[in-house]
Amino acid sequence: MSIAEKIAHAGWEQGSIISAESLRKLSDSRTFEDSDLGIVLTQSCDLLHDCFKSEPSVELVIASSIEAVEKKYANARHPRIVDFHINGDKFPCRVTAADLMTFSRNSLAEVTPSDKLKIGKADLYVLQEWRVNRFIRVARPDDFNVALNLQEKKLKQWVAKAHHEVAEIRFRFDPPSELGRGQRYQVQFFLLADGSPGDLEKVTILSKLAHDLDSLLEQCGFLPYGELDRVTFGYLDEITVAQYRETLAFEAGDHLTIAATAAATAPVRGRAAAAE
Repeated sequence: MSIAEKIAHAGWEQGSIISAESLRKLSDSRTFEDSDLGIVLTQSCDLLHDCFKSEPSVELVIASSIEAVEKKYANARHPRIVDFHINGDKFPCRVTAADLMTFSRNSLAEVTPSDKLKIGKADLYVLQEWRVNRFIRVARPDDFNVALNLQEKKLKQWVAKAHHEVAEIRFRFDPPSELGRGQRYQVQFFLLADGSPGDLEKVTILSKLAHDLDSLLEQCGFLPYGELDRVTFGYLDEITVAQYRETLAFEAGDHLTIAATAAATAPVRGRAAAAE
């Protein structure tokens, strides 16, 4: 039986769970607690591929048990921490950005996945989304998010109102990093709508939305972007490809939840592992 056939025979697939005992056999570069669990993220077809040169590795995350899923870390909201469940809602778990690892796919032939612990499709999807979002999310410095949070309630109200009139919100800011002493962010927001400048009623509505957002951004401490206005509006068919690529998407809610200033609750060892 080939190695690929042994892997298939053992029942490995995306979402398979690995006990701490098996993790120790797969890697000696990390110390594992008895309650640690590995969850395979590599797609099933890649796990079973017969060419190890083109698919040499397996990617997984190491999950720790916690008392309960915290809302701010659920549903892939946070870029560095994600909470989810194993075995339905019986075992709440947490994974952090430091818990990502890979090992040789050949090693799967030496161990077997847990037959007692399972991750449901919905929770596996959350893990997948969280992993992908670390590469494609609109990343903003914590200082930028902290400034936005000064007017969090009013900004959410503004976004809800603008949603009915604005097709897309784009923005850019400088500097693209945390602030130094005495620095403030310069920002420019673009409110992009469907339609044309000939719709005077639409122009009036967009002008009022732009004015209200400008006031909120000023209260957050943001400066205009150089000689440009803090907020401007226009139409989707007017923005150039270059302008579009120079800006980031500003989606409702994301800008206010991506930064977490509170410390994460320390994992509680031993709950999920007890089911093994």
